[in-house]
Amino acid sequence: MTRFDFYEEPPRKRWEVLITAGVALAVFGVLALWSWPLPHPAVWEDLAIAAGLRPPETPFPGIYRGILALLLRSLPAQHVLTALPYLAHAFLSLSAMLLYLVFRDVMPGALRLKAHMGPLGSRISRLVALVMVPLFLSADPIWRAGQTFSPTTVALGLVVAAIYLFFIFIRRGSLAALYGSTALLGILSAETTAGFALSLVAATVVVLAVGWASDPDVPLVNPLVDGLVRDFTFKRLTYTWMLAFGGVVAFNSWQFVAMGGMEAMEYQGVLGLLFAYFKGGWEATRDAATAPGWLFAVLLSAVPFLLAVKLLPRAWDDDKFLPYVVGVLFAVLGLVALASLSCTPALWYWTWLRDRPMMPCDLLLALFLMLDVAAAVLALAVFGIDACCRNYRRIAQQQFPESMQFELPRQMVDSLARARVWRKRVFWALLALVPLATLPGRCLSQQRAMMSVMADYAEETLAELGDRSILFTDGSYDCLLEVMALARGRRLNALSLLSPLNARTQIIRQRAAEDEEDKALLENDAAGVLRTWVSATPEKLKNAGVQIGFEMWKRSHLPMPPFSGVMALPGEDIAKDELARALAACKTLGDTAYAVADDKKVEACTDRLVKHFYSFVLWRLSRLAQMRSQVADKSGDKAQAYREAAKADELDSVNASVQKMKRDMEWLRRQSSAGTLTPREGLVVGLSRADFAFAGRYAAPVLRTDPDDVRANFAMGMMYYNEEKYSRAEEHLLRCLNRRPDEPAVHNNLANVQMKLGKLNEAEEHVRRALARLPDSDEVKRTLERVLRLKEEKKAKEGTK
Repeated sequence: MTRFDFYEEPPRKRWEVLITAGVALAVFGVLALWSWPLPHPAVWEDLAIAAGLRPPETPFPGIYRGILALLLRSLPAQHVLTALPYLAHAFLSLSAMLLYLVFRDVMPGALRLKAHMGPLGSRISRLVALVMVPLFLSADPIWRAGQTFSPTTVALGLVVAAIYLFFIFIRRGSLAALYGSTALLGILSAETTAGFALSLVAATVVVLAVGWASDPDVPLVNPLVDGLVRDFTFKRLTYTWMLAFGGVVAFNSWQFVAMGGMEAMEYQGVLGLLFAYFKGGWEATRDAATAPGWLFAVLLSAVPFLLAVKLLPRAWDDDKFLPYVVGVLFAVLGLVALASLSCTPALWYWTWLRDRPMMPCDLLLALFLMLDVAAAVLALAVFGIDACCRNYRRIAQQQFPESMQFELPRQMVDSLARARVWRKRVFWALLALVPLATLPGRCLSQQRAMMSVMADYAEETLAELGDRSILFTDGSYDCLLEVMALARGRRLNALSLLSPLNARTQIIRQRAAEDEEDKALLENDAAGVLRTWVSATPEKLKNAGVQIGFEMWKRSHLPMPPFSGVMALPGEDIAKDELARALAACKTLGDTAYAVADDKKVEACTDRLVKHFYSFVLWRLSRLAQMRSQVADKSGDKAQAYREAAKADELDSVNASVQKMKRDMEWLRRQSSAGTLTPREGLVVGLSRADFAFAGRYAAPVLRTDPDDVRANFAMGMMYYNEEKYSRAEEHLLRCLNRRPDEPAVHNNLANVQMKLGKLNEAEEHVRRALARLPDSDEVKRTLERVLRLKEEKKAKEGTK
């Protein structure tokens, strides 16, 4: 048996086996108490792809999608959705148990305990290894991986399993474990670039381990010391890694092709497939972390871990021991543990950027946090062994026997010996408090409530949609709604009004086509489809619902479609009882959403993506309440109008995104009133907000220095157009063409101005120039239709005369 510690290890106890098995069961039980009401937003897209509802964009994450696809083809979708949190719990429980086994077996040897502190030191180190479990689980991305079955859950489990098998090889010299670890690293390398990095680290450690085993002073037995065995094993390890890597690449590529990814991304042939794989891997690496994210991860995760490993020899070696070493390690423990615990999000370096996360890749962040946990555990173990196993009087007598005859050295040693009692108390208190300070902060009761509201919103949407199979949306909940509809045994096509025009979105849209005419129509954007159906084939709206897009009705001067709670149902009269039920359900949903957010404080630990989607629910409920208020006001029902307006204001008051936007706008107003914005800055701000009156105030000084400035002239032209001063509007818009003669927005707006002035021939010329630049623009087409209609009306009037 391979040994690398310096004492005779006590025999295994049955209670240790029970504790090891209990770790996994306890973790699973704790997580099961907080099972989430619907899948985490991060996995909605993968669920829809695995269910065959939409094609993938990259071959990654192939293994995860393969598992999901197998589950969805062998079980009802509703059962799969129910099982996803428990699958995540099982994966995370297994990962926690394996990490505990690694620390339990490796730490006594890593500390190189002396014989006089061996048995007690071993037990202390193993108790500290048990504390690693709540520390590991309290880290934010690892906890998120336990909420629902996700690519991070699978990858993290494979990483921990590879680490466990690798340490079995280091400790016992088991080549079978080394082959298993190599195969897992090959699988990971095909799934994520982090696998390549881990493979390089493992290869380096194997080479170093051979060198350590060759040193006669190090009692480490390694079969690779034998040259023949080493050469043969290295070749087989290379083949094992390449076989695992190639097998997963082939599986991911086959799955990508089978799911329609090649057509969706417009790739062709084997070269296109290789390009897709390379492109996906490169984008995953590029987007894994920002430059500050890499910097802080190295400084706050890798450096503390390396510092703890470097100071370990001085901490356990009586001959080289210095008291300050334990103090430094204890400081590392405090800083690193605080950064990982759930109750101190201000120390989470990955959230220090406001606009976007510093580390979007949860797997990479989880790996860095594992280094944090390792550093904390090592430091705590060193502190515990120093407090419970080190005898300062004996050390002083051995190292400085002559100095013990003097009074002062004896007093110092006696004070150190007395302080040992307090160090023991502090250590045992820490050992008890660390678990108590971690997992309770992961309850996240408010996040559970927010996700419940999101689930209720999705359920209400599907209930109101009824048997209709098409839903026009903004894209935020499309995948979730499609998967939940599939779980109900029906097919739903969610068409985003904001989706870009590409091959993938065309495939998604065309699945909703009922005939060749619709198929050709759906090659364009979904907003154009909705406009065409409203104006030309309103009977098709009976099979559709709309979550957004109400501005289209307002701009087209069409009667507002009826509202039934959370959506509009154009082209159909809603029965009174159905309308009453939907409005009551929507009111209850709004009250629940308001109650959840009424604390004015969202839990700091709440996931950023959950906050984002929950804000969308609040905004949609508020927007629909405002629309219902407008409809009620026009119909003369003032009481209903006031009630709906009050509900909208309540929801906006607790919507963090809306409040932030209002604060930003207020700041801009203060800045503009204080005169701190330069003319060009104010011009850009006004145009970005489409506030032409605001932009016009800043455009005048710009035009004094540059009369042909395009932005300033456009702002002035649109400001005069809104003020119905059409001649002056025409003058400024014509100036825009001096530098931008082909700008379609200018030509289209100039055509609208000239229509007001009666210059129909000039208006037609400008609108046709705009259409030449934007042949698919519905807005430009409508402008041309108005110009031609006015010309026909003018001819008709002249003919009657």
